[in-house]
Amino acid sequence: MTTLTKLQQNRKIVQDFTLTTLAGIPGLLARLLYLASLRDLSSGRYEHAGLAERYPDEALQQAIGLCHEQVFEKFLETPLANQEVDLQTCLSGMQGGIDSAINHWRNMESYRVLMPEQSPQYLKELFCSNLRALLEILQQECFFRHAPRFRQTMGERVRLHHEPRTILVEPSAAIAIAYFDEIHIGRSCSVVQSLLSILRIDTSTRTMLPGRSNGPMRRSDVPI
Repeated sequence: MTTLTKLQQNRKIVQDFTLTTLAGIPGLLARLLYLASLRDLSSGRYEHAGLAERYPDEALQQAIGLCHEQVFEKFLETPLANQEVDLQTCLSGMQGGIDSAINHWRNMESYRVLMPEQSPQYLKELFCSNLRALLEILQQECFFRHAPRFRQTMGERVRLHHEPRTILVEPSAAIAIAYFDEIHIGRSCSVVQSLLSILRIDTSTRTMLPGRSNGPMRRSDVPI
């Protein structure tokens, strides 16, 4: 079989595989998961029963490997915001929920099995770096989403253990407050003299400022 014939055959396999299988899988990361599941981890060979019945094994390995690399590179070409949405959608559908999936992927670095074997090393490092950052972001978002009380208390003042709890009580009746705006002191006013005697203020020892006369006194600092 000539090289041209092999290329035509591989192209036919790629089209067949893309239209019949990958087209029904939403999301680039979900397609990466599917392609990685076709690969045997011990040998690196892809296994697809439907395609194996119609095409030679060598052509099958080359075609699926090429699809794997194309989907991998296309995922890295998308903006990080799209990668985050794709990752969140993919993890949400896993058994155990998104929280369990995020913890497992971060601890075990499960995303490493998604990378094609023949991809350049720099693309593999970029993929791992992006997934680590996106998993950390998703984990923080899950934490705040499941902790509404924590979000509420973030803006509140924290009371220390030794501080008493403050309780505001509305009075049952209005409280009248007396104000002494002006007290006119007169030598012949017995009422004022009686008041001053009660307050124990001796008018004879009242010190006058220079240039000031005995006049009205405003807002006395005498404790009442």
